[in-house]
Amino acid sequence: MLSKLLKYEWKATARFFLPIYGLLFAMAVASRISWLFSEVDNVWNRVLEITLLMGYIFMFGGVFVATFLVIAYRFYKNMFTDEGYLTFTLPVSVGNLLTSKLIIAFIWSVFSTIIAVFSIVILMLGYVQFDTIFQQLGMVWDELVRAMAEYAPHSWLILTEGILLVILALIASILRIFASFAVGQLTGKHKVLLAIGAYFGFGVVEQFFGLTVLMITPYLNYREVFPDAYGIVTGEIVLLVLLIVQLVVTAIYGVVTWVLMKRNVNLQ
Repeated sequence: MLSKLLKYEWKATARFFLPIYGLLFAMAVASRISWLFSEVDNVWNRVLEITLLMGYIFMFGGVFVATFLVIAYRFYKNMFTDEGYLTFTLPVSVGNLLTSKLIIAFIWSVFSTIIAVFSIVILMLGYVQFDTIFQQLGMVWDELVRAMAEYAPHSWLILTEGILLVILALIASILRIFASFAVGQLTGKHKVLLAIGAYFGFGVVEQFFGLTVLMITPYLNYREVFPDAYGIVTGEIVLLVLLIVQLVVTAIYGVVTWVLMKRNVNLQ
């Protein structure tokens, strides 16, 4: 049943995202074409060039804003409006509903980042020698791998922890949206307003918690446990602490959402 939920959610969200991505690419191509005529000293060419570039910048930022809004809109509309009556009559668990929403939201968030980066490539075609850049990046990567193996064998652990931290942070940001609406729907009126308040409230608590941990971490006497710890090992420990904190935050958002949707759904 989870696969059917994923398929349905993918189709329902694609109709929002694909036009947005298309507009971003169209603005990137149009802006790039306008640059071909930049040598023509004409005021209208300049106006068109600036207008198209501003339109591209607006769409570039709009992709990320739209990603956030579509994720929030789909979750709220599908769960806590009239559609919720149909959603909660499906023979699926709340866990499967949340998992399908989370997976699709995660995929679109990653896609939005990739599409945004690719639009920059389109915009810079002809101005930047990408083959040279890729060649230089390859050389830097090879040298980095050699240096890491020779001088900092633990650095791969830091890289792995960093990647996991980014992934968890993205998952937590999505679950924070879900948890906010799960709290917001507890009231019969002003659900969206309360959800917005809950979202910023969660953010304040999360920032306070994170800063507190960061302030405490330097005072932890980890050298008693790791007597040979030095710079790289210290970095591993700090990242591990951040990873644990992010995992706890992610779990809290997930549990809050699941419990409220399981026991306290208000569709009025």
